[in-house]
Amino acid sequence: MKVRVPRGPPTIARGRLPGYDPAVLNARYIQTVLLLLIAVALSACSAPTNLEVAEEFSAAFVEGDVDALKSLSTDLTVLDTIPWRSQFLAALDLEAESTTCEEGETQIACTITGHNARTQLLYPEYTVRRSLILTIEDGVVTQGSFEFASPEMGPVLNAFNVWAFTNRPDVAEGVCADIDGTSDPSACAAAILEVAAEYLAATGG
Repeated sequence: MKVRVPRGPPTIARGRLPGYDPAVLNARYIQTVLLLLIAVALSACSAPTNLEVAEEFSAAFVEGDVDALKSLSTDLTVLDTIPWRSQFLAALDLEAESTTCEEGETQIACTITGHNARTQLLYPEYTVRRSLILTIEDGVVTQGSFEFASPEMGPVLNAFNVWAFTNRPDVAEGVCADIDGTSDPSACAAAILEVAAEYLAATGG
């Protein structure tokens, strides 16, 4: 009677494991690389351009949305007077007829054209422009400033300001004492509208 001796474990060819298929592994490697490349491409496509960030920032400015301004910048302190002006103009019902952002060498200038309640009341015949000058790095505003961009309105604005300081010093020294600073933007805006109505009545503006 023959005794069958069990065979040992299957031999493994040098450099090859059981079930090893170079073609399958190469295909999986290529698939993984392609997926990584697609993910990188999608990430690049989804990241907003600096111009898109500037346009979004300008829209938040018009709406008086300080939280959005903060989320789009490194910090509110780098925005100079922009947050205060945003809330002040929103309280005056700023209506933007158009917003145009243009890229320069190092900054983006966004010009907002449109009236608010005060300018509509006092200077309806003028085109009112305001500019936001923004420095944007890696999709975030790192520096910003506000500029009044209608120099032709200088004389009429000065006339109103002189009258207001002379006849309503309580406003200039009270609720609007620290424009662009600690004064409440909404309260200052309401007082400015009140003074504007008095100015028109007194001067026949």
